[in-house]
Amino acid sequence: MSSHSHLSRMRWFGCSVTLSIIAGATAWGQQVTAVIAGTITDPSGSAIVGAVVTATDAERGASFSTETNSEGTYNLPRVPVGTYSVRAEAKGFRTEVVPAFTLVLNQTARYDFKMEIGKVTEQVEITSAAPLLQTQTTEISTIIDAETNVALPLASRNYVQLALLAPGAVTPNREAIATANRIDNAGQPYINGNREQDNNFLLDGMDNNQVSDNLVAYTPSPDAIQEFNLITQNASAEFGNFQGGIISVSIKSGTNRLHGALWEFFRNDKLNANNFFNNFFGLPKPGLRWNMFGGTFGGPLIKNKLFFFGDYQGQRFDVYSNSAFSALSQRERNGDFGQLCTDPNIAPAPGSFNSAGACVNGSSGAGTQVVDPFTGAPIPFNNLGTYIANKADPTLTTYYNTGAGKVFSGLVNSQYYPSVSSLVGTSIFNNVTYSTKSPLNVNQGDFKLDYNYSEKGHFSGRFSREDQINNPINSLLLEPVNEGTATMYNGVFSWTQVFRPNLLNDFRFGVNWVQLLNNATANPGIGNLGVAIGIANGNSGGEGLPALNIGPSSSVGGAGIIQDWSNTVIQAGDTLDWTHGRHTTHVGFQIIRERMDDFYAGNNGLMGFFTMSGTYSGAGDTDFYLGMVNNDGQY
Repeated sequence: MSSHSHLSRMRWFGCSVTLSIIAGATAWGQQVTAVIAGTITDPSGSAIVGAVVTATDAERGASFSTETNSEGTYNLPRVPVGTYSVRAEAKGFRTEVVPAFTLVLNQTARYDFKMEIGKVTEQVEITSAAPLLQTQTTEISTIIDAETNVALPLASRNYVQLALLAPGAVTPNREAIATANRIDNAGQPYINGNREQDNNFLLDGMDNNQVSDNLVAYTPSPDAIQEFNLITQNASAEFGNFQGGIISVSIKSGTNRLHGALWEFFRNDKLNANNFFNNFFGLPKPGLRWNMFGGTFGGPLIKNKLFFFGDYQGQRFDVYSNSAFSALSQRERNGDFGQLCTDPNIAPAPGSFNSAGACVNGSSGAGTQVVDPFTGAPIPFNNLGTYIANKADPTLTTYYNTGAGKVFSGLVNSQYYPSVSSLVGTSIFNNVTYSTKSPLNVNQGDFKLDYNYSEKGHFSGRFSREDQINNPINSLLLEPVNEGTATMYNGVFSWTQVFRPNLLNDFRFGVNWVQLLNNATANPGIGNLGVAIGIANGNSGGEGLPALNIGPSSSVGGAGIIQDWSNTVIQAGDTLDWTHGRHTTHVGFQIIRERMDDFYAGNNGLMGFFTMSGTYSGAGDTDFYLGMVNNDGQY
């Protein structure tokens, strides 16, 4: 069963109004900025009206200014994160300066000035400022800066791993969150007991979710991240679309200095030990070639005005592994399945046959009898071929010759099924070894421009793209591989404008587009083998071999499960910040349009499943051999 669906929906967060009783509001909303706020008083504690407060970015030279109102309060909202010094000036008072400090994502830095009488040219530098505590908001969050992002040993440089440093964040799938950054297999944290689908991922304040399956859309390089912020409780009302946590990151911007970096991270099996199961089965350790390389570069185009930042990251994940497959032995190909009873690898306590041919005293099938599914008559476990040849039941012989028996003969005698000469050891369990290679090639990058066209206005724009290609190889062509390609686009534009010292507007527009194409389980390179071995219409869904589950020992082929995504999120939002007296009002709206074009071939895929479980004849292998197609209720 397959489905091809298109879903478009619009979410509207409209006219959101919030009042703050304390002058200098919280850093509201889905953004990548912060707030500097406080009060200015004279030595007697009276408010100083009209004092000029200027915050200067130490790295870009940009200045943000405002004036105190009648209550002596000032508010600088929507300030980009970075390193700032704050200067307060008023006629008849000494100028006071807070030296450079780091302003982090969604922070409200509160500085209250008590100015001394004197000349404006006289300057007082505050060297023992109070700690920058978050006294303006109740949210609980974890901030990780750019230096920490790069310094932490992230196994696959997947920035989502940073969430596990926050209280309340865990993952039940450590392997997924620490392996290659493939979009359909990148783990997500469970936060405060909520499912992984309950998180909301933001990039530069805009949506970064793959909406149909609740995955992370675009995964930026840790070297490109300015700050990582995880809010786990008490988020502002302007945040939505979450129950667990809000994982918000911002991409770096250029500064007045040219700066850059080059890197390569690698992992190699030469440095690894073998795992327990490979040692147990005598298999060599898996091969591993992980290389992640790239660089960043940023600087000024116009000093103090226009800045650029760009980065590239390439990922080459090659995983080599050795596996075992249970192939039919020469005796089984001749109709003798007696070793299913006596093989110690199948039955830890090997069994034996009684006079009726039943397997006894063996934990794999003690007291079990293989029976003719048409008559219920016992069949000697080790004489199935003779039984069929001598059986007078024409129905049994017909189904063997035209049904699964034909499939069996065609498959085993094909060039793709392991030959008897390739079998190792005397056991019928895992008697063939084969190798797999799972390469994942990823190329991604970001480019960002920031333009401070005046002290009252700022433009910013960013474009990001990531391409993933996965083309695995399996030396046992009957085994399926999971292949696919994916492309992610993510872009955002923002405009911040100060209309009056107490009135500021922030507008943002963003697009997030994820395409996952040809994500399928396939058997490349074996042509229309399903039809060739006698399965009618076996290749109507494409080349390969339908999944044949021959319980309990082995399975071959692939169902051809395929799904294509094309998910687009278009988002626009605007917020107006108005400071009046000791109050701050935030009024705004947010519109999100989600479009999902998905194709899914269904759980049985395009090729389908054929399952021989032994429900009627007593053993799945003998179901396959006896040829009970269309008659044992399994198909």
